[in-house]
Amino acid sequence: GDQLPLLSALAALPTPVIVVLVSGRTVSFGPGNHILANVSALFSAFRPGQMGGPAIANLLLGKANPSGRLAQNWVRSSGQAMSGASPWLQWRVGKWVANYRGQPPDPDGRRYDNYGGKENADPEANGRADPLFHFGQGLSYTTFTMSNLTVVATGEMPDVSLIVTNSGRVRGTSVVQVYVVDPVMEYVRPWKRLLTFARVTIDAGGVQRVHIPVTAEQLAFQDDQSEAGVWRVVPGEYSIRVGPSSVEDTLVAKVHVVGDV
Repeated sequence: GDQLPLLSALAALPTPVIVVLVSGRTVSFGPGNHILANVSALFSAFRPGQMGGPAIANLLLGKANPSGRLAQNWVRSSGQAMSGASPWLQWRVGKWVANYRGQPPDPDGRRYDNYGGKENADPEANGRADPLFHFGQGLSYTTFTMSNLTVVATGEMPDVSLIVTNSGRVRGTSVVQVYVVDPVMEYVRPWKRLLTFARVTIDAGGVQRVHIPVTAEQLAFQDDQSEAGVWRVVPGEYSIRVGPSSVEDTLVAKVHVVGDV
């Protein structure tokens, strides 16, 4: 119960503070998460297991380079649970697809719903309807740039190709994430979903072309109007989005997929 006051006191000192979280779920940092403004780095280990100690030490001391990415949105407060800020916990519930009442959209186009305006939003979230950290986000001791996206339909399924450059000073691993926006169909679909990803380790200053094939299993969904429950790919135009996270997928290409009629 005293961890937040302790962290607040430490963060107020001139010495840089790195917070290491060992927890089974995401956490918040008090009203408005204002404590984080004075924190130099936030390291989430979740449940690291019996070798977690040496692993965390190696990462903090630079013997290894972090490359983990969030497998969920990190909400700003408990009041955002099951809201548009955590859509991966709610397959079809909520108005976070194309609602124009919330705050201005994220760079990737998603507009988060705060259900009527700032006055009705969770006060602990300081009126914000978007998450604190986004699905797929994560930092590294180096920096990567992604460019020259090409999506070609090889046969029936698209093949994704792009150039990844390690523009930093140390060797590291980039996690290339491929998302898709499905064509309009007879079923309610997530506004955007992760199709696949690739981990690419590149030396400092290095450049690598990455090829990521997309499979029918990744594009398909179960036709629940069929007694057999068959998996099929809906024909139409798919928007392929690539980037280092769900909110930084700024490389976009559209491809027509024949699919299963």
